[in-house]
Amino acid sequence: VTLCIFDMMSRTPEKWRYHLEGCSALFKATGINGFSEPYERALFWAFARMDVNSAVIGEQSTMIESEKWLPDGVSLHSAGEFFKKENTIDMYANYSVFLSSRVLNLISSTNVTNFEKEWEFLWTEVNEWHQNRPDEMKPLIEYDSSPFPEILYDNGPAIGSNQLYHMSMIILMENKPRLYKTKHSKSPTWHAKQICSISLNNDHQGCWNNSVQTLY
Repeated sequence: VTLCIFDMMSRTPEKWRYHLEGCSALFKATGINGFSEPYERALFWAFARMDVNSAVIGEQSTMIESEKWLPDGVSLHSAGEFFKKENTIDMYANYSVFLSSRVLNLISSTNVTNFEKEWEFLWTEVNEWHQNRPDEMKPLIEYDSSPFPEILYDNGPAIGSNQLYHMSMIILMENKPRLYKTKHSKSPTWHAKQICSISLNNDHQGCWNNSVQTLY
């Protein structure tokens, strides 16, 4: 994981991906996932964020399938409740990373049996993530301004996860099934402005590397 972080900072995305592939193989071989013991869990989510970042850059799926981010026996469709049971803002932020991986894996897959149904399920779950955020994940200050609104958070998990939420919404809207009608949804441009605003108004250094991909 440490090698991957150094590679992310100093090498091209293609070469960086080689270390990510090796790292993902180790996680799969040892059965480490997003709900393992605390130290293994921390390693996994550090890797998972880089896995999502690499997938965004390459417009491809994550190296570890979304199902493998969960303990055995937990399905993708019930994962939300599993994250919420942890009852911490860190795991709620990780939930946003997980949803981003599912969005990327859905749109990059060529063998989804029912794309429209899976897209609708994800659309609902991503929206519910935003609507049901704990107070710590909501902005301290938010008001309209030009050209970007003013949005201020007071912690790193809120900054990164809200940017990932807006990125996921943009990608879902860009790949919306033709006949599906979204109700009361904001435009992709609105979400893009939110991403830019969060980067402009929040300077938490731990969030800088993940913000690059959402801005991209």
